[in-house]
Amino acid sequence: MDGCLMAVSGLMAVVGAVPAIVWTILAVAGGLGLVIFVHELGHFLAAKACGVKVEKFYVGFDIPMGFLPSSLLKFRWGETEYGIGILPLGGYVKMLGQDDNPKNQAAENERIKVRKADESQSAGAAAEHAEEKFEWDPRSYPAKPVWQRMIIISAGVIMNLIFAVIFAAIAYGQGVSYMPCLLGGSAPGDPAWIAGLQGGDKILQVGRHGRPDEQLRFDKDLMIDVTLNGAKHPLDLLIRRAGQAEPAWISLTPTDRLADSDRPATLGVRPATTTILAASGSAGLDDDTERDSDEGYAALRPGDEIVAVDGRPLPRDPQSGFVFEHDLDRLLAPRMTEPVTVTVRRPAGTGAADSAPPQTRQVMLPPTPLRMTGLVMQMGPVVGVRQESPAEKAGFRRGDVLVSLDGADIGDPLTLGQRLLPLIGQPVEFGVRRAGEADPVLLQVTPVAPTTFQDGFSPGSPLGLDTLGLAFHLRNVVKEVLPGSPAAKADLLAGDQLVSAVFTKDGVPDGEPLPMLKSESGMAGFWQAEDRVAEKDLFNWYFVHSVLNMVPEANLELTYRRGEDGERTVAIEPFDSEQYFHPARRLPTTPLSQVRTAESWSEAWSLGYAETAASVKKVFAVLQRLFTGKLSYRNLGGPIMIVRAAGSEASEGLARLLVFLTFLSANLAVLNFLPIPALDGGHMLFLIAEGVRGKPLNERLQVTLTLIGVGCLLSLMVLVFTLDIQRFF
Repeated sequence: MDGCLMAVSGLMAVVGAVPAIVWTILAVAGGLGLVIFVHELGHFLAAKACGVKVEKFYVGFDIPMGFLPSSLLKFRWGETEYGIGILPLGGYVKMLGQDDNPKNQAAENERIKVRKADESQSAGAAAEHAEEKFEWDPRSYPAKPVWQRMIIISAGVIMNLIFAVIFAAIAYGQGVSYMPCLLGGSAPGDPAWIAGLQGGDKILQVGRHGRPDEQLRFDKDLMIDVTLNGAKHPLDLLIRRAGQAEPAWISLTPTDRLADSDRPATLGVRPATTTILAASGSAGLDDDTERDSDEGYAALRPGDEIVAVDGRPLPRDPQSGFVFEHDLDRLLAPRMTEPVTVTVRRPAGTGAADSAPPQTRQVMLPPTPLRMTGLVMQMGPVVGVRQESPAEKAGFRRGDVLVSLDGADIGDPLTLGQRLLPLIGQPVEFGVRRAGEADPVLLQVTPVAPTTFQDGFSPGSPLGLDTLGLAFHLRNVVKEVLPGSPAAKADLLAGDQLVSAVFTKDGVPDGEPLPMLKSESGMAGFWQAEDRVAEKDLFNWYFVHSVLNMVPEANLELTYRRGEDGERTVAIEPFDSEQYFHPARRLPTTPLSQVRTAESWSEAWSLGYAETAASVKKVFAVLQRLFTGKLSYRNLGGPIMIVRAAGSEASEGLARLLVFLTFLSANLAVLNFLPIPALDGGHMLFLIAEGVRGKPLNERLQVTLTLIGVGCLLSLMVLVFTLDIQRFF
């Protein structure tokens, strides 16, 4: 019976999601089609205005594809055939005397020849200059003067830019949701963390150009600018630190730690989140409104807002009206080993009167046991020392390896943060192995209370010690195996070299492992939580540890190498430690989102123009960095990525989709006007040459250059399709 109820519940969830899915599909198809339609409409209107006969107007290409029809829809109105082609990769306007296929141009030229009206030439002269008896059809494209043909060619790009402004203006008139550049934290070891950036800091400007913007966007502005800046090159940021009124400039050099992913450069910052809880199976939260328990996580619901910890109220931001997770972290981080009581503010139930006050209740949350395998891995080198931290003041350096704590072995690096909590405010002595030193160097440092427990936002992130301001890596070599642990039962020994990891999950038939991705670094992992699959490179053991604690139901299969014995694979079922705890309470929270709405239509048009101008500049910046080698071609995206991005934006509402269409229109305008034969810019180049020379370029040369351009474009299409498919799978 329970199985039937679960099946019915799952079916109802799918049925409930159908309208949203249908809306997303229709919005994406309509939006992308609209951008193409607008471009071709520009050519069409300009051609008509110049007296050129337009034979076809198509969105999509009507190319025969086997048993499929060449078009989904077509009709004739006047002298023009309108239609939607079967191949949705663009569109075209077919004018009399013009053909995009250079091989057909000769036949097209013959088709538009008409006999001259003047027949007064002598018979001898007519025989000698027979070709002069013909001229171009006056309604054909080649018959028009150069300046008119330039207008026709450029009209598509101009129309795209005009409608880009219109799209953005309408969007800002409605109100556009965005992710502000208020920071929620920084990743240990990354540039922002080393510089001391923390939750509550706000980035107002990227680069010295432009001006400060309180509504700078995290994903659409900051992340793109960091990517375009690239790693190894300093980037100026105007930042207002938490609690300070005046901003100040700092210079950070992004790292390429994530260069193998879609993030070629990163500062290591994440956007702020609220304390409003989101649904998550791993945290024990769901939408079961019939459950009414006051014990631990079972008492929490999606939509609950944590407003206090142990009776201590959390500050509410006066501008956004939200309580931020980084303020919650500051209270929870020092209490990782203790139960805490949170005050939860729950909105009035559905159907309640608007004046009904939200409910408030106290919920006790126990500490989160650390999931362990019994493996103690070798300590890796220090990769970052935070500025003005206890570690910097004590003289720790990048490259140091911690070997002892108060004269004893350093122990398990994963539990070091917890073991330092009782020592806060007391001087402790670390022994570090330093390059160039025969004996360990002894450094005395006084730990401080941690203010966060963020341990990086991606695979390969170092392990951070907030009490000291240190970040270090773990090696993939086993240092010790705890007696009686799952690792000991699997016969793992000190000195074993881990090669790969596969995460399995309860409910996978017969314990079948999920697929695994191997990287050149020798290790990779693939994990599945609920219906969401994530695939990440594994650079160190800390990633394995993080996944096991993020997904409590995950088990592990390890492949290791021992001496010359080759590789072996063992299954390990992690256990919950009774002595050590994970600092996170597994409270899934919702991201901070704000809405920017123009107060008048004049402001909306101004914002629309600014959005379009910024989009054009970004496209030019990408092209410049691609051609100079500062940006890898692997960052390019094709049709699949465009559709996925459009779907993501459409799911956020019509305004967000319109802003995406603004960027897409600007992108199409710039790329189409590149001086590449077969593109509008290539045609414009030929027309400029014709205007300068007083006659067209040699037809054979035009055909040759156009074929080269087509070949380059087809090669580019193959490349971006390949990159899209690699990302998709």
